[in-house]
Amino acid sequence: ISLLFRTVLLGYKYMAGIARVVLKQGKPINFYNNLDSIEYKLIQKGYQKYANNENYQILYYQENIVKKKVFRTKRLYVVILIKDQTIDFYDKNLHDEITALQELFPKKERANQYLFNAFKSFNNIYQEDIKALSEVVSYGAGKQFFTQINIGLNKSDKKAYFLYSDDYYPSTSYKDCVELIKTIIS
Repeated sequence: ISLLFRTVLLGYKYMAGIARVVLKQGKPINFYNNLDSIEYKLIQKGYQKYANNENYQILYYQENIVKKKVFRTKRLYVVILIKDQTIDFYDKNLHDEITALQELFPKKERANQYLFNAFKSFNNIYQEDIKALSEVVSYGAGKQFFTQINIGLNKSDKKAYFLYSDDYYPSTSYKDCVELIKTIIS
């Protein structure tokens, strides 16, 4: 019977993990970079530019992880730099661009883990902005896993706001996203 409800149970597991992160949420982190210097740091780390226009920029990096000789994981790290404050983190144009990015890879080379970090710069962060930042994605569907963390860079107090915990991560991919964010903004 548990096989019939496996996807439902996994969905609850991921939601419970995010709820635990909310309960143990860390404080905003000081940042010293703007979106241009974040782009520079990512390129230094081996990221490639995919899309660049006046509203947003998308950079990506694919990594092959070999655990044992048989088990291989392909991870696609995608960093979205949103330049226009009016664009939503889950904008349809961004979604279409990411879908097109996935299509660049041959079917056998496509990732099974997708890690998204969406950075957006704000002059001042308000309560509705913080609510949008807390709308993170962390779930698995079949053999594919998706994680997206939204990061708000507040220019007025030089703090980065995003949903993380210093002592709990719902998955290793969530932990890897948080660690990438911390190295990029510091």
